[in-house]
Amino acid sequence: VEAASRVDDGVVTIAVAAPGRSGWILSQTPGSALPPPSSPDVVSVEVRDVRGRWDADLGTLSWVDEGWVVHLSSEGLPLSALVSVAESLEH
Repeated sequence: VEAASRVDDGVVTIAVAAPGRSGWILSQTPGSALPPPSSPDVVSVEVRDVRGRWDADLGTLSWVDEGWVVHLSSEGLPLSALVSVAESLEH
């Protein structure tokens, strides 16, 4: 597993490469609310003790955490795995 990170104009991005399609990308920007959904198929989910949003079309789990809007995406990981990744992140 390899990780890379960068900060650009207040946006923090972390990319984790893993075997197959099990890697993921986390991006966070300062904010207090999620942007409008990009698809009518977005569903509400609980992540890190808050209501978040899962967009299966994009493979993206989004939530707001302590003043940050967080997006966690993967081409190969299912929602349950992304929630586990999110729960394992440090505050």
